[in-house]
Amino acid sequence: MAYQLMPRLAQLTKVHGVTLNANDLVIQCATDTIDHADLRMPVVEALKVTDWLSRIPHHSISPSSNEHPVVYEPLPLLAQLTKAHGMVLDGKHLMIQCATSVVEWADLVIPVEEALKLRGQLATLLRLFTPISMGKPDRLLHFPHGVSVSAILEIQRYNYRTNRYMQGLSKDELDQRVKDVMANVITLRDDGKYTLILPRRNGMHVATRNIDFVRLYVELGEELHIRGLLNEKSATPVEKIKRLADESWCRRPDWVNASQHSRESYFNQPKMLFKFGRAEHMRALYERGELLVRPASYFASADGAARQDNELIMSWYRDGQKIEFSTSDYYCWRCASVYDYRLFMDFESDACLAINDPDSFIKRFAKGVAAQVSGAQSVRLVPAYYYDPLSVLDDPAEFATVKDLAIQCAKHFRFAYQWEFRVVITRSSPPPLQPFKFEMGSLQDIAELIVAPAS
Repeated sequence: MAYQLMPRLAQLTKVHGVTLNANDLVIQCATDTIDHADLRMPVVEALKVTDWLSRIPHHSISPSSNEHPVVYEPLPLLAQLTKAHGMVLDGKHLMIQCATSVVEWADLVIPVEEALKLRGQLATLLRLFTPISMGKPDRLLHFPHGVSVSAILEIQRYNYRTNRYMQGLSKDELDQRVKDVMANVITLRDDGKYTLILPRRNGMHVATRNIDFVRLYVELGEELHIRGLLNEKSATPVEKIKRLADESWCRRPDWVNASQHSRESYFNQPKMLFKFGRAEHMRALYERGELLVRPASYFASADGAARQDNELIMSWYRDGQKIEFSTSDYYCWRCASVYDYRLFMDFESDACLAINDPDSFIKRFAKGVAAQVSGAQSVRLVPAYYYDPLSVLDDPAEFATVKDLAIQCAKHFRFAYQWEFRVVITRSSPPPLQPFKFEMGSLQDIAELIVAPAS
């Protein structure tokens, strides 16, 4: 609806750039009397304006590719908007109908050329919050001012509505995805309460490795809302995260702190490695370096949901069609790069071996394998690359050249909370592979063992 005779809040002449500040989008702009000023509006209202701007017909004038947003400090506040009512395109000008804390209806006028530039800058800003593909370095967003989590979540909701990639999932597939995301986005605190994990680095919200589970959580909520299923109870509720009833024997804040190095960046080499397991096996590893190494194919039928995964297959959706790749069997020995009390329950463990010198450990491991396994081609310690089957951006020809190496490292994102590192051993001999044991010698000089009192 067009409203006539509204007071003129401001007549913009130029848009310099856009940025985020707390819960607001800030448009750095100019008028005929002010060269540089801030126009602020809540992110949720700014996203409405973004949607309206996206519907402007293509115009013959396009923003220069050499123009970049510029931050000016400090800037006078041109206006603080509280609401965006609508938008009218009138000849060479675009009129945004808005409100402030003192004016219920007002006009904000901007030349079409500058509105198109604003549209491009907003699109660039929103793209910063889209997911990154598997194997790409972590992306840490920097803004001149702190940005609230609520503003980030509103942007993620908006981005999902413009790319509803879960629309084709069946109800069962959607339920499974809810469980996979909840396993990684919720944690059980020391006080026994469940809370949302909001990973931060340098004061900014960041993803867990290359997957932003908070974003997935928000997008799932949006998809459930669109389908009218948001408050519907599932026939198979999400399994709650569990921890030991008595953690007094295994509480190690120093190990937890050392784990933060791994959590801070996907590509950080871990300061420590942690093997959770039964006391008798962990003692044998600590005292003699005794290891049982299994073929990767074993884990498809391993005991426990935390261990069970098909390590020979990788699948995702390309152009709406599910595709699957497989590799031949290899050996795989798995451990965690973070010390998380939850892993004692998930791996049904009453002991943990903490390895504080990963470099020495892998050298001893490789030496032991060379003496035990004939035809061993490579022994390497690598991080598990967690991937979301709905957001893998692949080049078929490029992937074909790295398929075997990729599958040996790849893991479905439902397991991301384990922060796995794995030793991958490949052989020149054809399958089938058989499990084998070997001893690399005592690890007491590079590791520490903790065991439950009754074990």
